[in-house]
Amino acid sequence: MERKLSYPSPNFLEAYMFNDPTFLIADQNHDDILAIKENLLSEFKSSTFLFCRSKEEFDQKIKWTRPDVIFCDYALPEINAIQFCIHTRNNLSIPFVFVTYALKKECIESAAILNTASGFVLKNNLKTITKLTNKLLSTKKSEAEQQKQNEALRDNFFLLNDKMGHLLESNAKNNKLKACHSEIYTELQQLY
Repeated sequence: MERKLSYPSPNFLEAYMFNDPTFLIADQNHDDILAIKENLLSEFKSSTFLFCRSKEEFDQKIKWTRPDVIFCDYALPEINAIQFCIHTRNNLSIPFVFVTYALKKECIESAAILNTASGFVLKNNLKTITKLTNKLLSTKKSEAEQQKQNEALRDNFFLLNDKMGHLLESNAKNNKLKACHSEIYTELQQLY
């Protein structure tokens, strides 16, 4: 009897990603890690947690998994949290949340935190972490759906373009239509 391999459907994977999220917590303090985890578990009971305390651990975890949200203590000794945040948001499109004890409005670093991170949570007010996380996951889900729609639209444009090209080839007399088709095709390539 031949066995067939079956793979989960993309819809199953998306549902899994948003219903059972994976969180990466970067923090040196064990008690803070437990407090963050406990607050997240109150809302996301089937979630997976990854932990790191150094740059090497952070890089390693990011290499072998793609967390849905990263929570990072701003004041880690080995890690420039702002650089991690910028790298993570620009290259991996993962929401990045700073978790810190204090955030002074007049501080230049505070402005950098607020402008680069997806959000921040004060450690003395961790109850707000679930609301922020729900918002980030909802935004991430909407962006994933929008990306799927854009990809389908792009594919339809190229399919229509190919059909138009075949029609023009069969009607070789009309050079104006060919020129128009060529312009549309060039614009589509630049757009996508």
